[in-house]
Amino acid sequence: MRVQVNNATFFIVITIVILLISLGSFALMISHVEQPKYIVVKSLNDIEIRKYQPLIIAEVNITSERKDALIQGYDLLSDYILGNNQEKVAIEMTLPVAQQIGDRYLNAVDIFTENPNKVWAIRFMIPQKYQFELLPKPLDERIKLFELSERDMVAIKFNGINNDENFLAQLQKLENFVQQQNIQTQGAPIFIFYDPLWTTNKIKRNEILIELAHSSEQ
Repeated sequence: MRVQVNNATFFIVITIVILLISLGSFALMISHVEQPKYIVVKSLNDIEIRKYQPLIIAEVNITSERKDALIQGYDLLSDYILGNNQEKVAIEMTLPVAQQIGDRYLNAVDIFTENPNKVWAIRFMIPQKYQFELLPKPLDERIKLFELSERDMVAIKFNGINNDENFLAQLQKLENFVQQQNIQTQGAPIFIFYDPLWTTNKIKRNEILIELAHSSEQ
C-alpha cells in the first residue's frame, strides 16, 4: 500500500525536524558556554542555597519596564563584548543574563504593582580567565565593570515563559520559603535568564536569586 503525503504534511514534518535539530545544536552550544561557578549547600526540590565564587560583572542600568529594559541592556552589553570597546577586543559569551531592580523594591508586590518604569540593572558575567585591570574599556559610559566577592544566595529554578506573571508567582514562592525557613536576606531579587527570546517558552530555563544577609560578613 502506498501512503500519500501532501505538501502541507511534508512541510510540517520538515519544520519539526529542523526545529529539533536546532534545539539540540543550541543545547550543545550552551553546554560549552561559561557560567558562574557555585556549590549547592542545601537543596529542597526546586529551591537551593548556593555559594558563588567571585565574579567580574559588566552592568548597564536602564530605566523602562522590565522586559524592555532587559532587551535594551542585553543589546548594549552584547555590543561591548562583541568588540565595540576602546581596545576593539571581543570577549567570549557567557550565561546567564541577570536583571536586578534597585534595592528600594525588596518584595514581589512592590516590583510588579507599582509604576512599571523603574531602573533595572542588566548584567553579563565576564569569563574567569580575564583580569579585571586588563579588561577592554567600554565606549559607552553607561556600561560599568566591577567585581563581586564570594556570596551565598537562595535560588529558585523554573522553566516556562519569563513574563511578569510567571516571575511574580515564582518570586512569591521563594519569599514564602525564605520566611518559613527564617532565612535572612539582603538586597532586591535577581532575575536570571539562560535562553534567547526565540526559545520555546515551555523549555526556557529561568531562576530567581536573593542574597543571604551574612554574605557580606564573609
